[in-house]
Amino acid sequence: MLLDVIKERRSIRKYTDQKVSEDQIREILEAAFWAPTAVNRQEWRFAVVEDRETLKKLAEINPNAGMTAGAAFSVIVGYQEGVNDRFAQVDCGAAIQNMLLQAKSMGIGSVWCALMPGSENGVKTAELLGMPEDFRTVATVQFGYPAEERTVEDRYDENKVKFIR
Repeated sequence: MLLDVIKERRSIRKYTDQKVSEDQIREILEAAFWAPTAVNRQEWRFAVVEDRETLKKLAEINPNAGMTAGAAFSVIVGYQEGVNDRFAQVDCGAAIQNMLLQAKSMGIGSVWCALMPGSENGVKTAELLGMPEDFRTVATVQFGYPAEERTVEDRYDENKVKFIR
């Protein structure tokens, strides 16, 4: 059941050395492309990094994403500047959520680390990867087989919901 996958997904920051296959990476990316977007524009762009040295450099650039160095791969999510930036950022978030859930359903762990558009770390990341000058980062998402377990707690809080009937 989808709700079970949603409830069980947790941010995984420690990974085993097991490689994620190219087919599995493509499945995770395919899930991203099925996310809803404003006016179905699909403005997102993705860079997939498997190279160990580049993963280490990404971890150095973004201290909040230090786990990148140990990930099997990382997906840098962004969009081309000049589109409707606010919608593109939200659309990228939907794509990221789809990737996280697809990975969880495959037994692959993941963690989403924001990399705000125009930030110094975002610009350095885009430069490292040779992305076009108008590429704006939104996040890095790290993936790999989990080397840690995270507990599942109930998060539903009726106090944060207002029903209007």
